Amino acid sequence: MKKLYGKKIICLFVCVVLAAVMMPLAAFADNTKSDSKTTASQSQQINENKEGTEDKEEIKKTEISLGSVYKKVYDGKEISKSDVYALVSTKSGGVTAFTYKWYDADGKKINYNPVNAGTYKLKIQVSEQDPSYTGSATVSYIIEQRPLEWDVSQLKISKPYDGTADAAKIKGYLDIKGVIEGDDAVLAYDSITAADFPTADVQTVSVPVSVENAGITGTSRDNYSLPKTSPTAQASIIKAYIREMSFPDDDKQYRLVVEEAVYVADSLADTEYDSEENIKAALRTKANEALAEKGQVSATFFTPVLQVLQGDEWVEVSQENMPQDNISITLQYPDGTADKSHEFVIYKMKTSGNNAGEIEVWAHTEKVEGIETMLSQGDSFVIAYTAQKKANTAMIIIIGALAVMIIAGTVFFKMHKADKEELDEEAEHTVE
Repeated sequence: MKKLYGKKIICLFVCVVLAAVMMPLAAFADNTKSDSKTTASQSQQINENKEGTEDKEEIKKTEISLGSVYKKVYDGKEISKSDVYALVSTKSGGVTAFTYKWYDADGKKINYNPVNAGTYKLKIQVSEQDPSYTGSATVSYIIEQRPLEWDVSQLKISKPYDGTADAAKIKGYLDIKGVIEGDDAVLAYDSITAADFPTADVQTVSVPVSVENAGITGTSRDNYSLPKTSPTAQASIIKAYIREMSFPDDDKQYRLVVEEAVYVADSLADTEYDSEENIKAALRTKANEALAEKGQVSATFFTPVLQVLQGDEWVEVSQENMPQDNISITLQYPDGTADKSHEFVIYKMKTSGNNAGEIEVWAHTEKVEGIETMLSQGDSFVIAYTAQKKANTAMIIIIGALAVMIIAGTVFFKMHKADKEELDEEAEHTVE
């Protein structure tokens, strides 16, 4: 019994010892596992905090400094990135990419670079391609209308001398210049009138031209602006003579106006005779060829026009409304000449129709009252003449008569002398 009791005590002691040994080991194992979890969690939090801290340190605020308004005059070309990139300046370096966004005057985003005249907004910001920086700015960009100039090259403002300073009627048309090639912009107006002349004398001066309701039409019209001042153009009072004319069975009032000038008709505009100087040179060349061997050649240029009175205005008669065919007219002799005193030739340049620019000699008759020829409405003429006078018939007769008288006197004198010698001989024989 005592042996059994002793064995029980020994077993209990061993269990107590084992329990005392195992409990610290288990506690150590639990503490180790818990510490491992805590360390991992703390490590993740530190890393996250570190990553956020690094981002905040790398992103830098870039201030894009721009002016308030930029301008350019419409030139038909879009505003390119290179145009606007020059506007950007940064206070911190390193920015390599920007984005550009355009908005119209109403604030609506547009997906193209502006071309046409108008007011635009440009927003510039650092591109997402450069995540190290941030920043943006907005600026106004104005494309101004392109100013145009008046083109008066096609205006013809003249009138024959009539003793008044009243304004001349305008022929031709007013135009504009400065439109970019390919654009559709055309001048439109209701009417144009020239101002009065300063005096009534023969003259060429610059006068203002009034334009009624001028505007620009065409798809490109909004890109252009008209000049702010009125156009001016050359106007002339031309030396001329006017003769009233009448025709059988026609009760209209007609007059012949012969202006000492030539004009470039529309049909000559694209030819070698596209200026008054070229027309005169061509006519003079023909005249020189005809009269060169007869002395120095002078020339007077003129344009004859038959006009009819309509209301209170004299209007050029169209070819279809001529009162008759083959109208004979009488031209004045050029200053300093008279009938039978000079050699004359007339050449005419056709200014309309298929044969415009053709030059031909024009038949004429020299009369006391003037040079008679046929009307060729609106064509350009030259009367060429030489300074070498013709032999005057009366003078020839006088000279001839004097020559006859001299010859007759000589013969008479010789006959008289012979008779006297013969009488003297007979007298001598009688005395003997």
